[in-house]
Amino acid sequence: IFIAAVTDHPEGAAYGIGKHLGLTAEQALDCSHILIGSVEQIVEKLQERREQCGVSSIEITETHVEALAPVIARLAGK
Repeated sequence: IFIAAVTDHPEGAAYGIGKHLGLTAEQALDCSHILIGSVEQIVEKLQERREQCGVSSIEITETHVEALAPVIARLAGK
């Protein structure tokens, strides 16, 4: 995961991130290298990836560890 934004306003975050990367907000939300959403939305997205693709672990950059800590805690042991 190269970019992560834990927010209750994913569309706005996706717009800003997408604009910076030359993507639409929809493309940013659908990109497998970007996680945007509330803790629950990100947990659901990662669980869907596990079910659909068999992905059971992700790699994140150090800059996103703190933001994703609640997501990691919720997924730990699942």
